[in-house]
Amino acid sequence: MKVRLEPLEGLPIHRLTVTDPQAADVHVGECVGYRCAECHQADETLDQIWHTEDCPLCGEHGRAHYDDLEPDVDVETPTPEFDPHHEITVVIAATGKRSAGVATNEPLAFRCACGNLDEHLFEVVHDEACELSGPVEAPDGEIVQLIPE
Repeated sequence: MKVRLEPLEGLPIHRLTVTDPQAADVHVGECVGYRCAECHQADETLDQIWHTEDCPLCGEHGRAHYDDLEPDVDVETPTPEFDPHHEITVVIAATGKRSAGVATNEPLAFRCACGNLDEHLFEVVHDEACELSGPVEAPDGEIVQLIPE
């Protein structure tokens, strides 16, 4: 899916507005998320952006909501995010935006079929009804918790 970065008035935040959906549940002009121009963190809502500690907006938006959600991902263990039967859409910049440090066709975020988005595939916090939420069983039989309960 390709998006246009639209600046929000008074904030170094861009709305990610769809220009080329490439997915059945998304339409041209729809906002699928927000991205900080300073620290490049993204989320599906403005309130949920978790800014990095060196960002001027650190402490704003999502950080207060996510103190106990530090990602702890074992990159060696296969996870359902790589299941070809579960749709994960790569959100790509339709055109570059020099002020945000974004190049044309640069990947900006990952969006799950449940509608949740993050700048890192393994940090997407899935809806409870999503098949990727909650514990899953790794190939070796170990239970892996993808998101905190």
